Amino acid sequence: FLDEKENATRYFGEILAKENAIVDYLIRIAPDAIEGRHNLTIRYRVENSDTLVEKNISIYVKVPYPTVSIDRIEINPKDLEPGKNGTLLITLRNSGESDLRNIIARIDLSQAPIAMDRDVNEKIIRFIKSSETAEIEFHILSLPNASCGIYRLPLVIRYSDYLGNDYSKEYSLTISISSSPKIDLEIDSTAVLKAGDFGKIEVKIINRGICELKFLKAKIDETDEFKLLTPSNNFYIGSIASDDSEIFDFEAIALRDAKEIKIPITLEYMDENNNEYLEKRNLTIKLYTKEELAIISERRISFLFLIIVVIIFVAILYFAYKRLKKR
Repeated sequence: FLDEKENATRYFGEILAKENAIVDYLIRIAPDAIEGRHNLTIRYRVENSDTLVEKNISIYVKVPYPTVSIDRIEINPKDLEPGKNGTLLITLRNSGESDLRNIIARIDLSQAPIAMDRDVNEKIIRFIKSSETAEIEFHILSLPNASCGIYRLPLVIRYSDYLGNDYSKEYSLTISISSSPKIDLEIDSTAVLKAGDFGKIEVKIINRGICELKFLKAKIDETDEFKLLTPSNNFYIGSIASDDSEIFDFEAIALRDAKEIKIPITLEYMDENNNEYLEKRNLTIKLYTKEELAIISERRISFLFLIIVVIIFVAILYFAYKRLKKR
């Protein structure tokens, strides 16, 4: 449409044969105009003539900047385990008012411990109409030696409009590599062997998971089976690397005559992606009677005596061999 300051009707004087005249109009494009070719109609007539001559001029209306945006990202599973595969589904939306073609989406895997799983890192979509969406799917694989954490995947999208103009957009995706924690608890040593005993109990915490554990804390709750002699029932362990262990100790007394006592332990910790966990466990300490302890002690003494005898026997054989060799 014409600018409001423009006059649609223009008058010319004489135009001689084989001459031309130039007329300028300031026109504006409607905000809701659709990209493409449109006709601009011009009507003119010669003075003192009632006949109007109509001509159509074709003009191309182009949107300011065609845009491909990311409408949705879906990663399955949400957290990739090292050595495991998954899918990355990306929904692209044509946010402009013109159709787009030759949309190429490429993921850069050079900065992350991730590879393609029988797939390629570049996908092509032939066209996306205005305001419509299209999906692309990548099959990915976390490397077996990948460390747990959050990784950035640059995504570059290149596309063209119907005039042949090329565009490019860059996005950043994030992939979480993680695994469910696996913790084992065991009694490493104990001085509490029978009812009424008191002493140190050492607990070993083993990280059998793939990811490191952070800010690990343990809390022991008393029961009617034992009483803590340690000033606090809270113990801070800190970090435990994968396939590693830590030991903490406390002192307690067994209160009643039973075959075993159960020690409730609450564990609080975070994984490498700062996900919080809380677990409640029970550790069991076996108790013995005086008679059973006497039998165990005798067996230990007998075993120790047997070891001493074997050592002496081996020593006698060694010196006898040395003496015979000298002769």
